[in-house]
Amino acid sequence: MYIIVLLISLFNLDNKIYFTRDNIDKYDPALVLAGIAEHECYDLSLIERHLIMEAMWNRVIDNYNNNGYTLKDQLLAPKQHTGLFKYNPKQFCFDFNNDRHLQNYQMAVNIINNHERLTNRCIYYWAGDCDKNTSHYRFVLSNKLEGFNTRQIFR
Repeated sequence: MYIIVLLISLFNLDNKIYFTRDNIDKYDPALVLAGIAEHECYDLSLIERHLIMEAMWNRVIDNYNNNGYTLKDQLLAPKQHTGLFKYNPKQFCFDFNNDRHLQNYQMAVNIINNHERLTNRCIYYWAGDCDKNTSHYRFVLSNKLEGFNTRQIFR
């Protein structure tokens, strides 16, 4: 995987990838997962970044809601993950010169290869403070993952 990252960085002159609806299937899934973690919890703990990527990858491998077996399928499914493209889309990125992005990438590789899971149950959802007044937040809270001290909640 590191060879892929190195090759992409060599051909990407500004060393930064901005993910869009049109290009997410052109990149290594680990890069996209790392970008999702950056967008969803750039200022949060390593554990929360890991749980976000774990939840997203669970959706892919389980064909969550019959949306498909690729990140693109899951990300572009109706009423799913619209915030990635709507709210701070420039934050949905991967920067080869950023240590946190590289750390996210390594976690994503480990998640994809099924080597590193933090939970003993399959999680699919997360919600943060910005969701507090929504039915989604109440839904996630109703069966939240216990045992993790995080700002976001996971289900």
